[in-house]
Formats: sequence, structure tokens, C-alpha cells
Amino acid sequence: MGLVSSQSSIDIGNAPLSVKSSYKYQGKLDVNADGVTEAIYTNRESGRWVTASIDPITDGFNYGKHGKGNSTRIVGIYEDPLVKAGLVEKDSDLEGSRTFVNDLKLDNLILKTVGDFDKDRYEEVYWSKVDNTADLRAVMWEDGNIQYANYQNLTQMTDYLTSHGFADTVALIA
Repeated sequence: MGLVSSQSSIDIGNAPLSVKSSYKYQGKLDVNADGVTEAIYTNRESGRWVTASIDPITDGFNYGKHGKGNSTRIVGIYEDPLVKAGLVEKDSDLEGSRTFVNDLKLDNLILKTVGDFDKDRYEEVYWSKVDNTADLRAVMWEDGNIQYANYQNLTQMTDYLTSHGFADTVALIA
């Protein structure tokens, strides 16, 4: 499935056809709490995900809302803070960003929900692994790009959300 709507199409430049044609719709969320809902797609060829603004009047994709301050974007890859701290080797099996990209390439994630669960002004996008062995918490910057992500098992996710007053959200993710 490509990123195409009856309203317009997205310019993804010189990307190979295999990348352009490999977008999979995951759902709709407001990734950066700006009041604009975005359609979210993953791409198993590139290992990336994208958000596409949805025009509130036409309900079509607003591909023109890209760039600084807008919400149509190819979400960037982040540098794992554990690599920066010297605790995990870059590109090792323990590097969170590598694992996230690999799960995208394996089409191994299902979009679940979003919220600022710890009230730090940064939205947290939750994904579940297809086999339900873990959940991925992606913390976003205010511009809708990713800061970092961490995998949580059911107990960790439940404890995290419950400790911040969101016990009811556990059922949306688990």
C-alpha cells in the first residue's frame, strides 16, 4: 500500500520503488498533541515510519504540512541514549534503535495508543509486538520526531502506566 490519497500524493524523492510501495497503514493518532490527527504508516523496506496530517475539513491527507512545525514527516531514527552513555555497543542486539528498525522491517509492530503518560509534555506512542512479547514506548519530541524508545514487558508497561494514573490504558495496549 502506498502513501496515496484522493487529495494528493507525497513526494518521497528518489526512494526506490520497493520503498515507495511498501507503506502499511497502522492507524490514526495525534503524535505530538498539536490537535492534528496523523495517519501512521510503517515501511518494512526502509525500517521507518511516517505520519501524514489529516485535514480536519476534507478528512484527506494534507501532505503539504511537512517541514518544521508541521506533522507530515518521515519519523527520524534516534540515537539510543545507552549508546551515547557507553553502556551499549552501537548496532548490537541490545541497541534499542536497531531493534526498533528491525521490528519495522519485520512488520512486527502494531500501533496502539498515544498520550503524555508521565506529564513531561512529550507524547509517548505505544506499539505492541505482533506476538505480544513486549510493548514499545516511543517518546516523541514536540515536533513529532522520535527522541528515543524502550521496550517494556507486560509487567513493566503495567507498572509504568499504573504509577502515572493510567491503569485503564493498559488494556488498550496489552
